[in-house]
Amino acid sequence: MGEQERPQIERTTAELESIRTHFAALESTLDKSVTGTEATWHRRLRRQLRPLVDCLGQHRASAEGAGGVFGEVEVAQGHGHELTTARRLHRSAVRQAAELFEALGTAVGDLSPGEVRARGRRLGSAIRRHHALHADLVLLEFDQDTGTGD
Repeated sequence: MGEQERPQIERTTAELESIRTHFAALESTLDKSVTGTEATWHRRLRRQLRPLVDCLGQHRASAEGAGGVFGEVEVAQGHGHELTTARRLHRSAVRQAAELFEALGTAVGDLSPGEVRARGRRLGSAIRRHHALHADLVLLEFDQDTGTGD
């Protein structure tokens, strides 16, 4: 792995860790019983979602933008299918987080705790798939650079 790619991978790793941390806090609240009113629970979730939405958006812009890790992987390896999937997962996670954030702010009476939890589980699944694919892409780049691939 070249020295120029290292800062990109370190930045991506830090972004992914931040996403994991924010989602873990959200997931913890989703897993707990609703205490107080549903409106209070929704506000708590919404406060926890805001930094997650921001982190996901920042990560997507960073990874896919000029000088991002996706560009390096694409140039070095041409893994079009994996990058297309990663971009789709980015869009999906950002969209799901933003939609849940908005729904919690505008549809308090319309979303049951079960519906909120189901949407949170889908968001978590998208984030986990996204993290796994990022790890695969980094390993593919490392294998290519070191000549240890298939």
